[in-house]
Amino acid sequence: MEILAATCYDRVRNGGEIGIDCDGPCVKRCNGRACSSPDDCWSGVCGTNQTCSVPTCSDNIQNGLEAGVDCGWGCPLQCESQFCTLDIDCKSSVCWSETCRVATCNDRVRNNGEIGIDCDGPCVKRCNGAACSSPDDCWSGVCGTNQTCSG
Repeated sequence: MEILAATCYDRVRNGGEIGIDCDGPCVKRCNGRACSSPDDCWSGVCGTNQTCSVPTCSDNIQNGLEAGVDCGWGCPLQCESQFCTLDIDCKSSVCWSETCRVATCNDRVRNNGEIGIDCDGPCVKRCNGAACSSPDDCWSGVCGTNQTCSG
């Protein structure tokens, strides 16, 4: 049986670590421990009280799983027009070419109060099943004989 050496990057508390991947044999310190710079802390946050702290959406540091400074994952509301890696990084749910984009009625994402993907709510085009009087009313471009959008 092979025994794997404990590491400071395996997201497991092992090998004499005080916390998960921090203190003990690890260079990075756990939250609540003394620090003099963000590099001292596993979280990347050395608070004003010189203590390693949990990352927040208002600490003015790119840390935790953030895609940019205080934006991404748990902080999407602050990412508009900033760098992103995933749609979830953005309030609009639209990450295109690594930049959060403003929600539109043709971004192929249900966002900004839309009832369906790019239809109803703030969008002019109607969703399938909604009443219509012409194909131009419908996102699908099909207004059925029963005067409802379909397609």
